[in-house]
Amino acid sequence: MAGGRRLAPEEISRAVSRTFMLPLRGTHDIVEDCVEIVVTMPKLKSRKAAAKRFRRSGSGKIMRRKAFKNHILQHKNAERRSRLSKIAVVSEEDAPNVELMLPYL
Repeated sequence: MAGGRRLAPEEISRAVSRTFMLPLRGTHDIVEDCVEIVVTMPKLKSRKAAAKRFRRSGSGKIMRRKAFKNHILQHKNAERRSRLSKIAVVSEEDAPNVELMLPYL
C-alpha cells in the first residue's frame, strides 16, 4: 500500500518503474517539472579474447578453430592440414565456460 490506499494494477507497474523523481528547475512542489530516471542493470562485458575465437552456429552450438595449423606445416601431410582447417564444435563440458565469457553470443 502506497500513500494509504490500494493501487490498481496499472498504477503498480507505473510506481515500480519510477525510481527517482528529480526536479528540472529546482522547484520541488511542482510535479509537472519532474524528470523520471529509471535505473537499469549495467551491461555485461564480453571477454574480447574469447569473442575473437568463438562463433555461434545456426543450430546454437558454439564453434571454434582447430589447433596446430599456424606454423611448422611442412612435415604435416596435406590430409592432416585439410582436417585441421575445418571448424570444430566446442565440447559440452566447455560450452558453459565459453557462454560465461560471452554473455551476448
